[in-house]
Amino acid sequence: MGDKIVYGIIGIFMVGFVSFMIWVMAVDYKEARSVDVDQCMRIELFNSCMKRLPAGPQSTKYNDWDEVVNQCNRVSLQQSVRKIENIKPECR
Repeated sequence: MGDKIVYGIIGIFMVGFVSFMIWVMAVDYKEARSVDVDQCMRIELFNSCMKRLPAGPQSTKYNDWDEVVNQCNRVSLQQSVRKIENIKPECR
């Protein structure tokens, strides 16, 4: 009988914990969706970054140039995050 009580308490705790986690994820999702990437701004920032670079190498042994392009892409993505209500529909 003691084991049933312990398992019951553990079950109640687990249901409460799972419910709490679902609530936390829902709140995080709602807040995460209040911002999005302004694609128009992202393109502009990416192009600006690429124009400021010196001419690319004629040949590479490694993926050095890919890393430069990826860095421009990453920075333009980070800098173009805006509140959804501030993004034009055609730029979403």
